[in-house]
Amino acid sequence: MQALRDDVTSRLTALKCQIVEESGNPADGFKIKYAIGKSQGTVILDPVRSAPNSLAAAAPGPDQSAVKLRIQIKEKWFKADVHPITAQIRAQSF
Repeated sequence: MQALRDDVTSRLTALKCQIVEESGNPADGFKIKYAIGKSQGTVILDPVRSAPNSLAAAAPGPDQSAVKLRIQIKEKWFKADVHPITAQIRAQSF
């Protein structure tokens, strides 16, 4: 779960997004708020859960297990550029 959070933040950074706020932990999931240009957004990584092996063709191997992962991406675009400090204040209303 931590590796997934690290991957998301590194991809946002590579896209020149400014990370405005991060919270969470592997057990409860993570929330990452960001701003770039005229947009601000939030990525929510829900905690990984075990998934039942309902499809025989998709059954994991002997050293693997099936999991469920939910990722939510919410982004808003504004007519004017969003300054990171303003984005942080506005992000609290997400």
